Amino acid sequence: MTDLAQAALDAARRLLSGRLKRANIHAPQPDHFFHCEPGPPRPFPGGSEVRVKVWRHYSDAMVKIENESGEVVGFSLDKFADPPTPTELNQDQAVALLAQILRLPDGAVLHSFRTMDFAPGRRLPVLEFLHVHQGILVDGDFLRVAFHPDSRRIVEYDRKWRIPQLR
Repeated sequence: MTDLAQAALDAARRLLSGRLKRANIHAPQPDHFFHCEPGPPRPFPGGSEVRVKVWRHYSDAMVKIENESGEVVGFSLDKFADPPTPTELNQDQAVALLAQILRLPDGAVLHSFRTMDFAPGRRLPVLEFLHVHQGILVDGDFLRVAFHPDSRRIVEYDRKWRIPQLR
């Protein structure tokens, strides 16, 4: 197994294990509840993405890893879109709820809000932020988050966020 596939596998396992902990399920071997199998890494600008098949929950995960640092910069976990929900949030409600779920990085400025049909019966809010550092837009930086409005689980997370070195 390649280092990238192993990193993606580890990230998917951490996400799923965190779900067990939040549900107060103590498992000495979390693989009893799920089994993950990574696919081959595929390149994207600046990194690689690996699709991870999650057995027993019949779900897919996608993990994006930055090439230079090996840091996870994005993920999508289909299972976190469950259960179906009739709840729809407006922009103000979605921003307020996201602030309870995730600490936004310094300089995050809301750029767009929409809802997406992730799967039938699973309409999720999606917020995208731009990065403004000392009043200057950092070109190309973004943070995009989709989450389940009832369970408050992040379903998709994708970012490119640099710390500019100004002279």
